[in-house]
Amino acid sequence: RSKLLTSLGYKSVLGRGYAIVRDGDERPVADAAVTSSGMPLRIEFRDGRVAATVDGKPPVRRKTPGKSGSDDQGTLL
Repeated sequence: RSKLLTSLGYKSVLGRGYAIVRDGDERPVADAAVTSSGMPLRIEFRDGRVAATVDGKPPVRRKTPGKSGSDDQGTLL
């Protein structure tokens, strides 16, 4: 059981090649869209942390084609 918990911990995720990005206040940053040019970041890898700064504009979120503003899917019949 403890092996399972260890495998699910964030340190194990880092060991699989992922990284955690945090803002200047150490809050996780999950979306590039919330960043801005010049924003300081801290990136945590399996073997330590590095400082980084956002360079440029974040990607623009685009609407999915064919998606209206409504979440109502309607009926098939």
